[in-house]
Amino acid sequence: MDLTNYLKAGYGSIFLQTTEIKRAIDSITIDKTKFKTVLWNPTRGIIIDKYKFEYDISMDQLEILAHAKETEKTGFILENYDNYLNNFAIIQQILNIYPFLKNNQKCLIIVGYKTKVISPILKELTPIIEFNLPKKDEVEKIIESISDAAKENIDEALRTEKLSKEEYDSCDFSYSNEHIEACKGMSKEEMENVLALSIIEKHKFDTKTIYKRKRAIIKSTGFMDFIQPQPLDSLGGMDLFIKYLTKIK
Repeated sequence: MDLTNYLKAGYGSIFLQTTEIKRAIDSITIDKTKFKTVLWNPTRGIIIDKYKFEYDISMDQLEILAHAKETEKTGFILENYDNYLNNFAIIQQILNIYPFLKNNQKCLIIVGYKTKVISPILKELTPIIEFNLPKKDEVEKIIESISDAAKENIDEALRTEKLSKEEYDSCDFSYSNEHIEACKGMSKEEMENVLALSIIEKHKFDTKTIYKRKRAIIKSTGFMDFIQPQPLDSLGGMDLFIKYLTKIK
């Protein structure tokens, strides 16, 4: 997700709404030739190198705002900062520094989920951008990478005799459009977990296992349930309606 234009346009803050915090942060791109990027984490402070876990732990939620005021042309990616937006001191400090951010092409990029905590006065200054769940092509790439990794693992297990030839032959990590459709609507983390579970339990990508997990995820929201498609002949007492549908088809 390229956010360069928001900095160019003078946005002092934006809210990237998502439950996939890490994937959203990894997707953010800002033109390095024109702007610096600072990544901040609530328990680690400023991340110098997220892969080497180098950070400055002393930079807390208020100090990062003071730091933002002093830095030139920078996008500040604030991980889970929504947890502080019901704090009056934080709200006031953002309002205090907002003119400096806006006029100097600096932006607080708040990555979190709880948009309801944003006070009305901050909402006027902070557009909310939804970070969508993986699309079909992204889903396929995730499944493909897991499939490739699983194949490498069983090939290695066969070579080192940790897996018998019979066990090896029982594994099938191919996938089809049916598996891709089953995984749509899930986060990357959810997909990786359920596909790994399917591999362990079934030695293949099993759509029943995927749908079972998807139903559990949907039910946990408290708003919906998930019912798998059923054949028409399972609909009792709807003979006329079934005839009508068949005719229309």
